[in-house]
Amino acid sequence: MINIESYTPTQGTLTAVCRNTHDSWNNTDTQQLSIGKTYEVEYAIIGRSWTMVCLKEFPNELYNSAMFNFYINGEDIRHIATDYRALKRMTNDNYHETTTLIYRSLSEARIAEIKELRNNTRILIRSELLK
Repeated sequence: MINIESYTPTQGTLTAVCRNTHDSWNNTDTQQLSIGKTYEVEYAIIGRSWTMVCLKEFPNELYNSAMFNFYINGEDIRHIATDYRALKRMTNDNYHETTTLIYRSLSEARIAEIKELRNNTRILIRSELLK
């Protein structure tokens, strides 16, 4: 597991391993997820005290991030917020509102679709921040 203070984000694929199929925020069980299965994160919506993720395998759904353990290139990053905070430190970003962070290479059409769906949030593309 990483040391949060010394973690430096690198280019790579963010994967989510399902550890729970019950969404405690919505008090619902998620039928399409399987405990122990690995999914690829397409993007995350990061608020002050919550994070939702969209998975490549289910591009029209959002899931509570608390249902997963997260890895970048196989390294356990504990939580998406850990990666996001490190990106903010690297770029001297003091933005405090909800942000949509795109984690994988997507087509221009898919990015446009996400921007339309999430137009009330700031949208960042992780790979561009790490150039």
